[in-house]
Amino acid sequence: MGKCRSTCIPPSPPFQRGVGGIQVRVLSKVRGTQWYVVVTIESDISVPDVPVHGRAIGIDLGLERFLTASDRSFQERPKFFKSMQRKLKLLQRRAARKQKGSQNWEKAQIEVARMHHRIANRRKDFHLKTAHQLCNRAQTIFAEDLNVKGLTRGMLRKDCVDVAFGQFLSLTEWVCWCRWGLLC
Repeated sequence: MGKCRSTCIPPSPPFQRGVGGIQVRVLSKVRGTQWYVVVTIESDISVPDVPVHGRAIGIDLGLERFLTASDRSFQERPKFFKSMQRKLKLLQRRAARKQKGSQNWEKAQIEVARMHHRIANRRKDFHLKTAHQLCNRAQTIFAEDLNVKGLTRGMLRKDCVDVAFGQFLSLTEWVCWCRWGLLC
């Protein structure tokens, strides 16, 4: 990983009160080309739930149209995986032709991992932008309760995984929570 600078700052007494445990994890993504540090702090601070207020909107998620809102607006579904599938297939074929364990094989594996990472980043960017658009239109958002695990087992599993309903719903919940002054 190389050399990293680190400084140790002792926590102040108010910070020590109410903190149960601190966990630090170092994550490697894209086969060791991108590194992240995740710091988790356990605290006994409780965050109150926000009561239902303001303009409300309901959303319906689907495969034909990604999102249909109760105000009759809709969002078309971009096909992140299907649009990049040809390039990914080509990279995977090139990687399969290399001798396993060689430097060229490792480089090809990194290219495949970068393509998967690029697809995931595009999907997450679309989800965040759509969540912000929804939060601009309403203060309360109602979504259907989906069986996300069950959708990924059916005949349309590739489409369901490509659209990532579970990630969208959790990101929308997080964006709404940030928007109304609790986090940001």
